[in-house]
Amino acid sequence: MNKLKIAKQIPLTVLVKRILKRVLLAQRIIYTDNELRSTFSKLKIQALLADVEFEGKADLEVINHYLNHEFDLLGSGWKNRDLKKPIIFNSAHQTFNDKVIRLVSANYKFINWQLDVISGFEFDVSKQFD
Repeated sequence: MNKLKIAKQIPLTVLVKRILKRVLLAQRIIYTDNELRSTFSKLKIQALLADVEFEGKADLEVINHYLNHEFDLLGSGWKNRDLKKPIIFNSAHQTFNDKVIRLVSANYKFINWQLDVISGFEFDVSKQFD
């Protein structure tokens, strides 16, 4: 199928938007350079948990796994995700990270969300993956 036939099948507004996007080159947002989070949330963990009803022994087992930072992601089985090395932050988010760290107890073990538990690959926090 040639490009002209495809263009005839696309609604005109969609076609115009696609053409303008390519011609004007939409500005790419580099998320690692922009801090979009805030520490001023009114949500509290206790308030969220109070609205949830847990039933049965199985739920308590799952909750204990989560409290121990053990997660079953994509069929990996319950794997501990504790960070085994000093925590590294992207320097672009240093202000936010400093605020959050002050709110965390000294003996808290951070979770290593950059680690792929299946392959063992660890994503670099200083790079943007999109």
